[in-house]
Amino acid sequence: MERRTRMKLDTFQRVRDFSQKHTSAIQGYLEALQVLGEKLDRAEVLAAQQESGDLEAEGSQARKDALREVIEGEYVEHLVRIARVALPNDPELRRRFRLPRRGLNRQEFVGAVRAMLEEASSRKATFITEGMAETFVEDLEALIAQYLAAVSQKNLGETERVTAVAELPEITKDLMAVVRPLDAINRKRWQKNPELLAAWRSAKDVSWPHVKPEGPPEPGGKGGGEAAA
Repeated sequence: MERRTRMKLDTFQRVRDFSQKHTSAIQGYLEALQVLGEKLDRAEVLAAQQESGDLEAEGSQARKDALREVIEGEYVEHLVRIARVALPNDPELRRRFRLPRRGLNRQEFVGAVRAMLEEASSRKATFITEGMAETFVEDLEALIAQYLAAVSQKNLGETERVTAVAELPEITKDLMAVVRPLDAINRKRWQKNPELLAAWRSAKDVSWPHVKPEGPPEPGGKGGGEAAA
């Protein structure tokens, strides 16, 4: 999740906790507090969905890459070597057994591997004689199925993340709109109570990280970091 969004959600959580602790019987206050809780709960669900989607996409991408490496390095290369020996008098057929070129997308890659696997299956006895394992075809099909499953999981994770990222800004705007009436009510409630008013202001203010200058100020220039928003 974007750091600014996480900091805003943390601030809204502080506002809810503070408002519940120092509640009021004012109807507008109670209504705003209820909406704040509902919107914040939804925001936290979306935040968790985004984190989950990121982790799912990253993990599935890693599994997909690892499976593709195994398919190419341990299975396709093995088929290519066997074809060179098993089909010495058929150069045209041998040319069908070659490593998939770099840059192929998922569909092209799987199609190329399955085309070779089909050719090998039709000559299974010959290929087994030259060193292909009896379960080679089934084992490679199983790996292809796992590879496609990893691709599907990666896509699902990315969809979850994109959906959450699209909705979170709107929820954040809604939350900011809900805090405004609470702020107006609390400022009036505690205009003669500076301690509670200061505590409220602290709860609702986002603590942006202070940005330090990268180096000493230039002679005659202005130093110091950015002012807090």
